[in-house]
Amino acid sequence: MIGSLNVGLVTEIKQSFEQQCISLLKWACERLKAEKNVDGDWGEENISANIYTYIKDSEVAINADIFVESEHSFYSQDILDNKKISKSAPRIDLVFQNNWSRKRSYYYVEAKNVVVCDYTKTGRSRPTKASKVQKRYIETGMDHFLSAYYPKGCLLGYVLNGKINEVVNGINTMLIKDGKTGETLQFDSGVEPWVCYKSHHSVISDSISHFFFNFN
Repeated sequence: MIGSLNVGLVTEIKQSFEQQCISLLKWACERLKAEKNVDGDWGEENISANIYTYIKDSEVAINADIFVESEHSFYSQDILDNKKISKSAPRIDLVFQNNWSRKRSYYYVEAKNVVVCDYTKTGRSRPTKASKVQKRYIETGMDHFLSAYYPKGCLLGYVLNGKINEVVNGINTMLIKDGKTGETLQFDSGVEPWVCYKSHHSVISDSISHFFFNFN
């Protein structure tokens, strides 16, 4: 009984920590949208840099003993043994950390720019294709969690044009074309500009959470 209670308590604390991380992400995105004009000229690393800075200095995060790290690297034993260069290590955009009862909890976030329409960045002659951006969301976002390239975590889509449901429809169309009909993103909760979707996969036990924030 005591063991069961302990497991239940640990699970509850972990879920509470993850919800705090999600709330901080939403708050930081809302603040960035209010303070700066985020459009197609913004790289996802620059958006994430602002998100990281807001959260790092947040009183809510400080009071909850939540730490955030930007561009976190995962070092394999081969890297530590000098058999591979450190630059080859996988890197994820944001990592939240919380210490409780001498144990560390982590929450990993991979961020991606996503769009509905093709767009051209200032100073460039060739447009960025929406289909290419959506494909990248799948291949270097979803697939990296499914292959354990990244530990369990969530995806955060920075929507730079169009609506969230249009972005998701584009991603789902690609998944269906690839024969992944059962792995499409399904609405979970929220309203524009912050919406959560879930996807379910046979290769992992838990679903993947997909959070989208619309900056346009």
